[in-house]
Amino acid sequence: MNVRMEQQSLRFKINETELESLLKGNLIEEKLNIVDTKLTIIIDPNNDENTMLPSMYASTDNISLHLAISQDKLYELKNMGKNREGIKTKYKELQTSLQLDFRKNKEV
Repeated sequence: MNVRMEQQSLRFKINETELESLLKGNLIEEKLNIVDTKLTIIIDPNNDENTMLPSMYASTDNISLHLAISQDKLYELKNMGKNREGIKTKYKELQTSLQLDFRKNKEV
């Protein structure tokens, strides 16, 4: 999984193996240790609403960036095939996208 933050947009990019794992209901999680704090990025495929919504949580030792997405949206992404745009949503000022990277494929 790759995440890019730019101005008022978030772009999550996953490979085909990660997409298949999400379609099975598994979370994808990446962690980065920054001094005494962890940055955790999670894609959660168990959102009951037909939507994709980012959120952020913080504690003294962890900051989490969380993307909740429905199975319907994941199938929409899968059925798009090779599409550079992926699926997008906008909430208030934040544009969020999830893209499928066909160039990379790694084990989850």
